[in-house]
This record gives sequence, C-alpha cells and structure tokens, in this order.
Amino acid sequence: IVLGKSAGTYDGIPRPADTVVVPGLLNVAGSFEAPVVRAGIQFNIGVSRILHSPGSNLFVGRSTGTNFVSGSFNTIVGGTAGNSLANGSSNSFFGNSAGFQNHGSDNSFFGMAAGQLNQSGVANSFFGKEAGVANLTGNSNAFFGNGTGVGNTTGSNNTLVGSAANVAADGLSFATAIGAGASVNASNSVVLGRSADTVRVPGSLFVTSTINASSVSSFSITSNSISTSSITTGTATATTVGVGTSSPTRTLHVNGEMLSFGNQAGYFLSDRETPTSQWRLYSSGFTARLSLGGTDRLAGTPHRLLSV
Repeated sequence: IVLGKSAGTYDGIPRPADTVVVPGLLNVAGSFEAPVVRAGIQFNIGVSRILHSPGSNLFVGRSTGTNFVSGSFNTIVGGTAGNSLANGSSNSFFGNSAGFQNHGSDNSFFGMAAGQLNQSGVANSFFGKEAGVANLTGNSNAFFGNGTGVGNTTGSNNTLVGSAANVAADGLSFATAIGAGASVNASNSVVLGRSADTVRVPGSLFVTSTINASSVSSFSITSNSISTSSITTGTATATTVGVGTSSPTRTLHVNGEMLSFGNQAGYFLSDRETPTSQWRLYSSGFTARLSLGGTDRLAGTPHRLLSV
C-alpha cells in the first residue's frame, strides 16, 4: 500500500512529496523505517514513555521526569531517574533511580540510585552505585565510589573518595575522607585511609601548623633528618622519644652520636631541678670542661690529657 506520491513532475507540473498525516494513533505490528520520524510530544514503547524532550531538557528511559513541570538544561537517562523533578535546572542524572526524588539544581548523579533521595540539595556530584543515596538537603558535596557517603543527609562541602568512604556523623562540613572504607568524624578534617592503613609520603611533607600523634600511636621519620622549630611529646611521664631507634626505653633515647653547637651551650644532665644536682658538659674557648653543681671539677684542652 502506497500512501501519497514521491517528489517528481506529474502532468508537467513539479511537485514535492506528499505528507501523510495521521491525526489519531498509528500502530505498526512489524518494522517501521523512515529518514525522519517526528513526534509532537514523546516516544513510547507500549504504554511507557521512553523519550521526552521538553524545551532544553532531555529525558530518556521509562518514567524519567514523570513529574517535570519547568526547568532547563536537564539531562536525565535511566528508568525512573529524576522521577520527581519538577522545577530544577542543570541536572545530569544517569542510572536507574538516580536523583529519583530530586528537586534541586546543578546536581550530577551517575550510577544506580546515586543521589536517589536528594530533595533540595544543590551542586552535588555523586559518582557510583548508591553514592550519596541518602542525601536530602546537603549542598556542594563530592562523593566518588561505590556506596560513598551513605551516612550523609544534611552535611555540605564534604569530599569522599573511595569505595564505601563515609562520614561517621551527619551534618559535617568541609570534611574529607580518602581511601576505600575511610571515615571522617569531624568537620574541617581530612582523613587518609583507615585506622589499619599506613600513610606513606614518598616525597616531602610540609606542615605549617602542628602534627599530633595520639598516646597510643607513633610518629616515625625514616629519612636522615628532621627539621622543626619544636617537638612536643606530651605531658605523660611514660612519654618517650627515640632518636636513631624505634623502640626507646628512656624519656630520651639516643642511638648514635649527639652534636651541639653554641657558645658555652653545653649539655645539662640533672636528676632533679636544683642547681647543685646538675652535671654540665661545655667548652670555654678551646678548653673542654665538666661542671658539677656549678663548679669546674675537670678540665682539658685538645691533644692533652685530662687534668683534675
């Protein structure tokens, strides 16, 4: 069956191809082929809409953007993705149920159920299956990895990188956890890895503030030197510092030689805080001296025997 004529000259009169208009429904039991197929509103498979492009928006998949009213520059791909989106703009959702309840704008959700429960949160980036799945009102979060940030509902400006990286408490801000299974429990904090992990810095580590090590942890320097304005090891009497050893047995345990520079700076050795209990090793000019309780007891000069 041929409907209409193709373009050509008929009875000496050139004419374009006929346009066939079907005002009702057109059902095709077999296959249908055409250079261009136009739909005024949408394309369906069965009774389900699979393609819809109102204005500058694009919805692809069953039940995507079902409740869409207004908004612009949204791209929603995946079954039920962006289902509740009504007025948001500039969202990109890819994956089944991604951004299902979203009403916010400027969000990017990639992965099944990524950002599924997000309501008014804006400017979030969730990548991975169920990444940011429970986020409700949090803004400007970046979660990368399978199941990242499942504990965040209201926190903002947080960064989680790694499978199952998470926040240990809701409502945090500027909290960062990096590494699979890493968890951050305080705002304005950065956590690298889990408690079972060892963090290694193959290059240089520059710290402008303070490095703290807990009483049950250790701080090790494996290079040849450490340069710092001060080292504080705590107030507990059991605190020990090892230089050249990883197993100090005294408050200060030095394995190797010590070198001190300074005009009569010397070393003070004391078993109590009284001047008469001090031993002092120092130099005066080219003479080495040993002072006990403030009085020179032993003195020697270079290349000579010790005199008493």
